[in-house]
Amino acid sequence: MFQDYALFPHLTVFENIAFGLEMNKVNSEKIPPIVEKLLKQVGMESFANRKVTELSGGEQQRVALARALAPQPHLLMLDEPLGALDHTLRVSLLAELRRILGENGIPSVYVTHDQDEAFSIADRIALLHDGVIIQTDTPENIFLKPKSVWVARFLGLNNLLPATGVTDSQILLKLNDRTIYLTIPLEYPLVEGQKIWVLFRDEKLQLTNDADFSIKGIIKESIFKGSNYETHVEITPGTVFSVINEKKFQAGTEIELFYSPEDLLALLI
Repeated sequence: MFQDYALFPHLTVFENIAFGLEMNKVNSEKIPPIVEKLLKQVGMESFANRKVTELSGGEQQRVALARALAPQPHLLMLDEPLGALDHTLRVSLLAELRRILGENGIPSVYVTHDQDEAFSIADRIALLHDGVIIQTDTPENIFLKPKSVWVARFLGLNNLLPATGVTDSQILLKLNDRTIYLTIPLEYPLVEGQKIWVLFRDEKLQLTNDADFSIKGIIKESIFKGSNYETHVEITPGTVFSVINEKKFQAGTEIELFYSPEDLLALLI
C-alpha cells in the first residue's frame, strides 16, 4: 500500500479491488462477495462503479487498502500510507486503519516518519537511524524508556543535560556555577568519569516546591496549546527545557523547576 495510492486510473473502484484476486486466479464467482465485503469494511459500499479519478484522497486510500487486503496476503506492507492526506483526514483514517487491520488479522509493517501515527497504530515499534535499528519495543516502553539521546530527541524529549559518572550509581551535573551530585535509577552500573546524558521528563518537572531538587532558569516564551501552555525555560546558555503547565509566564521571568532524582533517566550518548 503506497503513499500515492497507485490505483489503476482506467479501472473502477470494484475492478481495482478485484485486480489481485484475478491475478491469483480466484474463481470469478467468488470475487464479487469478497470485494463487497471489503467495500463495506472501508465504508465505500456505494462507490463500487465509480472511477477512482473521481474520488478524494481519503477515498482513494481506502480503495488502495481494500485492494491490498483482497488477496489475503501473509504480510501487508504500508509505505507512509497517510502521508499525502491533510491532518484532520489522517487522524480519522488512522483509527479506521487500525480497526481494519485488526479485523483482518494480517501482520503488517507500517513505515512512517510521523511518531503520532506509529504510536497510534503499532503493537511494536522499530526505530531506524542510518539504516540501523536503534530500539525496538512496545510504544509505551519506547516512550518511557528511550535507549539513547538520539531516540529521546526523535521522540521530542529534549530536556537533556550532560552528566558524568562519579560512582556506579551516582552522577555529577554542572549547572552554570552549581555542581550537583545525584543518585538516579540506572539499568547498568556507571564507570567513574563516564559521560552520559540525563533526561528530565517535562511531565515530571514541577513549578511548585514539591521536590527536593530544583533547576533555575529564565522564561523564553509560553506557547498556548489549548488546554495548557508549553513553557520554554533557558537552563544554561543554549539549553532550553520545555515544561507543560496551566499558567502563562512572561518572557524574561526567572523561574525554578523542581524535580525528583528518581524521575530522571540516564541515556547513553
